[in-house]
Amino acid sequence: MYKTTSSNMMADINITPLVDVMLVLLVIFMLVAPTITQTISQNIGPSPIATKTDPHKLIVQAGDTYQLDGQFISLVELKSHFVQAVKSDSKYAVQVFGEPEASYQSFTEVMAIANNAGVQQLSLASN
Repeated sequence: MYKTTSSNMMADINITPLVDVMLVLLVIFMLVAPTITQTISQNIGPSPIATKTDPHKLIVQAGDTYQLDGQFISLVELKSHFVQAVKSDSKYAVQVFGEPEASYQSFTEVMAIANNAGVQQLSLASN
């Protein structure tokens, strides 16, 4: 007769495939995470109570279209306009409005252009 002993058997969970999968996911996350985040450094100070002149109104619309004080303008024209305006008036102020249908990329491009042109008084406005 055969005698079997169950005391010598031991059931272990093989965690090597689990660790391999987790390490691959970690590497993928580490590679993808920096490309997802995008930041713009802009000092946003307290808004003055009363300003001498009204700020210029820039509207970011759907389809990558932009309106500056009611007139349509392209990104290239906007960049040159900001540079010229900052040269003539160091306190040039812009309020940026975003329509709900506008893409976030268009909005960040406008903010980056204004920041690079040296616009010091840049504010975000909501409708």
